[in-house]
Formats: sequence, structure tokens, C-alpha cells
Amino acid sequence: MNKKAKLALAWIGFAGIFITSEAIAQEQVYLPLNSARLRALSLGGAANGLQDDLGALQTNPAAYSLYRENKDFRVTFFLSPLAPMIIAKRPMRFFEKSVSGFREHFTEFLALFKGVNITLRGFDFAVSLFEPAFIDSMFFNETDKLHLDSVYKSHFNTFAVRFRLAQEVSIGASLHVNYSSDESGVRKSGIGASYGVLLKPANSLNVGVSLFIAPEETPEYRMQLEGLGNESLNIGAAWFARKHLRFLFGLQNIAVSQDSLRETVHAGVEKLFFSQVALRGGIRYQPEENAISYSAGVGLLNLNRFWNPGNKFVHENFFLNYAVLRKELTGKTFYIHGFHVQLRF
Repeated sequence: MNKKAKLALAWIGFAGIFITSEAIAQEQVYLPLNSARLRALSLGGAANGLQDDLGALQTNPAAYSLYRENKDFRVTFFLSPLAPMIIAKRPMRFFEKSVSGFREHFTEFLALFKGVNITLRGFDFAVSLFEPAFIDSMFFNETDKLHLDSVYKSHFNTFAVRFRLAQEVSIGASLHVNYSSDESGVRKSGIGASYGVLLKPANSLNVGVSLFIAPEETPEYRMQLEGLGNESLNIGAAWFARKHLRFLFGLQNIAVSQDSLRETVHAGVEKLFFSQVALRGGIRYQPEENAISYSAGVGLLNLNRFWNPGNKFVHENFFLNYAVLRKELTGKTFYIHGFHVQLRF
């Protein structure tokens, strides 16, 4: 094992040991099951330069990519197989109110589809559904490991397009339709957006730049967990030191709005084993408050090896992703866990 791999494992091991050694005596909470942003969370948020599938639509839509080569036409589905079963078992906790039989069953069916993508030569058109928006205190009191509680009350759907200008340059844009309900049950919606550019100055290096604009109705929906401010400019780089080893760096909240959060520094590492297991670790530092957050995660069972390997996907297709984030909120230390089960084909 070379020095780079040893450094990566040491970093991941430190993050995992630090988190688990303190977690026993602290607040343990669990995010809704089907968040596509767990990979980025486990990497300390340093994902602006990292190519990904649905998770990139929220981070940098230019980094959203599926195939190594342009395809004349291809439809790709992202399924969340556990979501319909969880909603059917506890519909009141998903909707937070009584609903009609048709509406409940239709939502259960729709929840199976986490997203869909249409590839048309150099274009990718994508839709992502029921992505949790972590703005409700309910999410930080949840002790059930597998749940979708309050997701209907607070979530967003994303519509995105990404265009590969050349092998080394991609651009992308996402429209986020955010839904939320206030304490009286009044439902409201708002529209946010993300814009991005991804450059590949070398085969082993990606550089990403993105701009995030939150809906006016819920400007805080990316702040609570990810620390992403409204109208913020974000920069990131991904260095592929070896085929299965990635180092990630980022600078987030380079403010273009007086209402945005202050700048934060991000770093992460991802190491693959046998192409079937990914270990991840990350750190986020906020200089103004001298605050540090740690994260770790794992990806299991890369379905690219079993599911039509001739498609030549750009990145791995893990069936299970897990992330844990150590974060200080309201004077308490929380250990925030997230699971995501996905089929992509």
C-alpha cells in the first residue's frame, strides 16, 4: 500500500473513530431514508468537483453525469425500493395528516421513483423527487433508523439539465421546487436554483464552480445541515490520486449576498476497495467561529459490475450509502445518521 492510500485510510479512520468514540453519550438522530446528498455529507461537503448522479443536482449540476461517452438516446431510472413500503406502513407520519386512499396509493407508487434521466447526445435532462429539506426541528428529534417522517411536509423536487460542451468542460443548471408547511398546516412552495461549471484541466483533476440561490420562502433549507447559504458561490476540486482514491477540497459560501453565511473550508477523501466498498471521511471548518464538523460514510455494493456493465458509467452505482455527521446545534452535539438505498438502471 503506497503513502497516498495509507494517508486516505488514516484520514477515514480518524473521522470514523472520532465520531463513534463520542457518539455513545451524545444525541443520535436519523435523517429520512431517501436523501441523495449523503455522499457529499460524508465527504465534508467537499463535492463541488466530484462527478455524481442525483446528489450532484443539489451540489453542482455540471458535475451530474452518468456515462463516459455520449449516447444518442438513453433513459435511466433511479428507484428507491424501500420508500413505498415505509409510506404504506406509516402514512400518517409521512403526510402528517389523514389522506384519501387514492392519494396515498399514488404517492406510494410515485415514491418508488427517486429520479429519471434522459440522455440525448451531449445533454442530460434529469428529475429528482422527494428530496428531504432539513429545515424542520422534527428531523433532529427522530430516533427511528428507517423512516420518511415529515418528508411530504418539507421536501423539494429538482429539474435539471447538463450539457457536455467538450470532454473537458460541462455546464449545468437545476431548478429546485421547494414545498413546506407552517405550524398551522398552510402549504407553500418556492423556487430555488443552482448553476455550475465543471472543468477537467487534467485526467486526474476536476474543478467545479457553482452558484446556489435558495427560495425566498425558505432561504434556510440548505443551511441547517449543509451550511449552504443563499446566493452563495462555491468552488471545489477533486484529485484522483489513483484509480480508486480521490482527495476532495472546497471553499463554500464565498458570499455574493449580505444574507449568506460566512466562508467555510471543506476537505474529504474517498477510497474504494475491490470496486464494491467505498470508505469516506470529511471535515468542514468555519474560520469565523473556529468551528469544525467531522463526517464519515460508506458505500456498499457497486451495481455497475452486475447491471449492464457495457453502459460504461462514469462513477460507481452503490446500492447502499450511509453517512454520519457530527454537528453542534442549539448548544448540543448531534450525531446525524443517514441511509439511502437506490437502484439505478
